Amino acid sequence: MNAVDELFAANAENLSTFSLGGGMVVKICVGSSCRYFKDGECVWDKVERPKIVAVDLDGTILEFNEWKGHNHFGKPLKGAKEALQKLKEMGFVIIIWTTRKNREDIAKYLTEHDIPFDYINENPLQPPDCDIKIYADYYVDDRAIEFRGDWKEVLRKILDGG
Repeated sequence: MNAVDELFAANAENLSTFSLGGGMVVKICVGSSCRYFKDGECVWDKVERPKIVAVDLDGTILEFNEWKGHNHFGKPLKGAKEALQKLKEMGFVIIIWTTRKNREDIAKYLTEHDIPFDYINENPLQPPDCDIKIYADYYVDDRAIEFRGDWKEVLRKILDGG
């Protein structure tokens, strides 16, 4: 059990678990018993937590030319494994953040290629009352456009194809 799992297990009694079907499970803060509430206020931003990086799978960790189905995995991209191993060594929690639903197949493929990860499409250390988008300190995605306060720049990048 890693440090994140231990932290979650130690505080799991303060969360309620709800199944949304299709394998989707959410954990929701239950008011005053929430591990992030102390003396009537949320202290989530004051709790020491590991840094979290959410990394897309296709086109970021694995080669991707076009969608070929859930059971097709591209080859690992050069440098991805080493970069994720370095982040792991530095104490980061690594979340694979993908549109794929086949978590077991993803975990098996990544494990077979010694690519480190902690979770797939979930973050047990989520702030209270979050919805579907997982919380992370950093998001790595081949299709992302970084927002720097200028919507005209974003629009230009989208219309120019990235």
